[in-house]
Amino acid sequence: MKKIYFLALGALLSISHAQLIVSKKIYQQMDARENPRVLMKSQKTVSQDSYIYTIAGSRDFKSGKNFQVKKLDDFHRFTISKKNKKKRPLASEDEMRIRAMDDIKSILPKDVADSCAITSVGYEYEQRDSNKPRVVGSMIMAHRKLDGIPVRGSSYVLMSYDSSGNLSYMDVQWDKYNKVPAKSTVEQNKRNKIHREEFDELVESVSQDFKENGLRGSLDNSSQTLTALENENGEVMLVPSVTFIGQYSTMDGDESIPMTFDIPTDASLVPVNKAIVSR
Repeated sequence: MKKIYFLALGALLSISHAQLIVSKKIYQQMDARENPRVLMKSQKTVSQDSYIYTIAGSRDFKSGKNFQVKKLDDFHRFTISKKNKKKRPLASEDEMRIRAMDDIKSILPKDVADSCAITSVGYEYEQRDSNKPRVVGSMIMAHRKLDGIPVRGSSYVLMSYDSSGNLSYMDVQWDKYNKVPAKSTVEQNKRNKIHREEFDELVESVSQDFKENGLRGSLDNSSQTLTALENENGEVMLVPSVTFIGQYSTMDGDESIPMTFDIPTDASLVPVNKAIVSR
């Protein structure tokens, strides 16, 4: 399977930094994943090399009693009937997370709603003359979980709330997956070594790019995920991975931009037979 790193760097097209700091927490998390007997409370015990997920098409949605659905390109747009809208002022991030999940559960099928996790809450502002900027909307993003593990793939829910706190629309792209038993062609100790080597290569590469471009940054945390990778046959599948989470900025800048990297825990996984569960 091809080795692919996924990187999110906001508007910047290349990574760079004069100094990359790696948190001790990341190495502790790596130790815990390699040795489940000393697993930290923040880490989940999961079978990392038993299954992969192959894409089996896209989920289709239909209009309901209180909403309409329209297919647009590769996603569905949900709009709420006006008679069901109530004036609810925009609230804090925590409150908007709760509101968004309530709306997801009331609109989407239960199996979809139950596998959603809110991943970001943003606000839209309007500046009038010299007055204080006014909040005029909120954009909320949710992504998918499979077997309780976050998916770094194309399934998402994007929700737009207007200034009155009503849901203007909800865009949904939801892939269908087949859960497939898989086997590794590399033994556990070697897999751990390869994963560490790939992480060290990543840190060295990012540090060098940061140095060349006058940036600085840090890797602060990591999480077990399922990441979309493409094999040699051009097939996209979800494989167990670790997502490393950090931030970067210019040497004299105050604004930090999020960055994430994905490294498979075992890029040698191959399916052993047909799907056992469709999701």
